Amino acid sequence: MNYSTLLLCAALLTGCTSTAQAPVKSEASSAPAVLALIDSSQFGPRPVMQEEPDLFQLPLAEQQRFLNFFNAPENRQLPAHRRLYHYLEQSMDNFTYYGATYTASQVVEQGAGNCLSLAILTTAYANLAGIEVEYLGVTTNPVYLKREKFGLISNHVRTRLYDPAFKPEEGVLYARRPSVVVDYFPTANNWQKGAVSHSAFMGMYYRNLAAEALTSNQLGQAGWLVSTALKWDPGSGDNINLLAVIYRNMALPELSERSYRLGLDAEPDHLDLLSNYRLLLRLQGREEEAEQLTRRIERSTDPSPFRWLSLGDQSFESGDYQRALRYYDTAMERAPYLHHGYAGRGKALFKLGRKEEAKQALALALQHTHEDEQEDLYRAKLAILADSER
Repeated sequence: MNYSTLLLCAALLTGCTSTAQAPVKSEASSAPAVLALIDSSQFGPRPVMQEEPDLFQLPLAEQQRFLNFFNAPENRQLPAHRRLYHYLEQSMDNFTYYGATYTASQVVEQGAGNCLSLAILTTAYANLAGIEVEYLGVTTNPVYLKREKFGLISNHVRTRLYDPAFKPEEGVLYARRPSVVVDYFPTANNWQKGAVSHSAFMGMYYRNLAAEALTSNQLGQAGWLVSTALKWDPGSGDNINLLAVIYRNMALPELSERSYRLGLDAEPDHLDLLSNYRLLLRLQGREEEAEQLTRRIERSTDPSPFRWLSLGDQSFESGDYQRALRYYDTAMERAPYLHHGYAGRGKALFKLGRKEEAKQALALALQHTHEDEQEDLYRAKLAILADSER
């Protein structure tokens, strides 16, 4: 699971993806400026951190168990990438999909982990078997977590395993090499955002740990971890956003503001940077500048419906139902097949006294959901609305 946003007082965690090579600096031209933002003197002693090779190291007993399965004569009729897939399938029977970020060894020992942890585990097995791995970012319905004063949104990544025995025929065009996708949370209504590089994946790993440290108020450790994330992926607006949030919580507003400004120079429409920077300005009483950011937020072309949903929820909780309605409508425009935007629109319209329109929005939410529990909830809300009109 990939905690990729902290709104409200926010930060951000991340998802799952990777292969293995030296760090490749994304947006290298801006990397020196980003890394110059890091003031490690504010973070205290550097904690012991897992280094890259340690992430993908399995216990010896587990290595042997996997290789025994992988090389067993009764399994060798399957292509290598499908053997790995079946081993994972069998070993996940009692797995707990818990939102912690673990190394491969920790996943085996704990029998638990988020999607980032499981991608690391998959990579560890693939390394043993000589199977190529690719990671795919996925936009799907995220999990919203509230911890203390932080709101976290988790995102998702799936893993593709390629058939190492595939040999293309000369003169034949292939849409894709034979492969199998390992997806720990398969859901309807999601779409693939593209491949995630190894350096970005490593940035995700350290960003997850940094956000976990932040929500536990371990600010110095969070600073060291996000610094490592930025060294792997200095072009990530999510990493810069988290650095800025950490600085704000360390009562270092100048460093926080510099971070937001640099992040927005690279990604002007990044909703997390915009909304968290707006929060910083409001805390300083700079309402006019904060309102300018509000206008930028409303002009943003950010394609993710879930970021707009989160903004809608924030405005709704603060009692600004008209603005919440605009954000929910934007989420609906971005993804008209998801029920969340219609449901948000319905509750905002109800608060605005527009009950007939609220009923219509909830009916559309019911039409667009395929989950029994969610359908029951929308039916109950529609019944309450109908009773209120009698």
